[in-house]
Amino acid sequence: MCSSVYILPENGRRTLNDKNNPVKNPTLLILAAGNATRYGSLKQLDALGPNGETILDYSIRDALKAGFEKIVLLIKKDFQTAFEKKIVTRWENATNIEFAYQEVNPAFENIKIPKREKPWGTVHAVLSAKEKINTPFAVINADDYYGSNAFHSVARFLKQDNPSFQYALVGYVLKNTLSQFGGVSRGICKISENNSLLEIKECKGITRQDEKIFYPENRNKISLQKEEIVSMNFWGFNPDFFEIAEHEFLNFAALNAHQLGAEMTLPDVIRILLNQKKVHVDVLVSPDNWMGVTYREDREWVVEALKKKEMQNFDF
Repeated sequence: MCSSVYILPENGRRTLNDKNNPVKNPTLLILAAGNATRYGSLKQLDALGPNGETILDYSIRDALKAGFEKIVLLIKKDFQTAFEKKIVTRWENATNIEFAYQEVNPAFENIKIPKREKPWGTVHAVLSAKEKINTPFAVINADDYYGSNAFHSVARFLKQDNPSFQYALVGYVLKNTLSQFGGVSRGICKISENNSLLEIKECKGITRQDEKIFYPENRNKISLQKEEIVSMNFWGFNPDFFEIAEHEFLNFAALNAHQLGAEMTLPDVIRILLNQKKVHVDVLVSPDNWMGVTYREDREWVVEALKKKEMQNFDF
């Protein structure tokens, strides 16, 4: 597959000239079906902005400004009314928002699965929205604020006439993505000289203590460098992703049918596909700081930070 380098303009490096390429208006898929058990409430709808905005509102605003045309919210069906009142009514004059649903116990052909209480992870979440998406699309978490630069960069990538199975990942500097109040999960990325993703490893419980960053593994503390590039689950895909991801997910489900807590994440499936040399992933490095509400204690500093990011010059 051919390779290109897509870098956020603020980095001062080369950007792709797309003036001669056809424009495809991409879709934004927002994963909002999480339980938010550590947060204690439905954090996807928590009013954090100065005018009651959610993080979702800031993401939708940034996406529309970047050229995304359609928004798909992946939710639990039981919460649709709440999302309609809080999110859809705010944006109904600006864009088309559709719902997709992630079921905890979906039907699998030829696979018998005992009843589960947890969903199957972010790969299944994305696959649950495939009937709603027929354009290049980006995937984000509902409770993470990624910065407007990232949306512009991913939109520019998705509007290219990219080869099949060529995707993008927004990468962040590890030290800019940590919570003060507990461990976080991040995908640690190994990147080539031309900013292609070589490996991604999901690490859980990453914390900072005394200016050192580490995560637990087999009762050991594994050190990480502050400048490592990590995934915050902001991906850019073409629709061909659905077919190859579904194949790997069904294999995973069959092998883990009786593991009731098993889940397959997007880094999991990307790692498999990279090892099989089936995909190419360009890494778009962002200088922005992450903002999100992993823990209830994160709320106060997010509220203060969002006061500086008011929805100025945007009509709902």
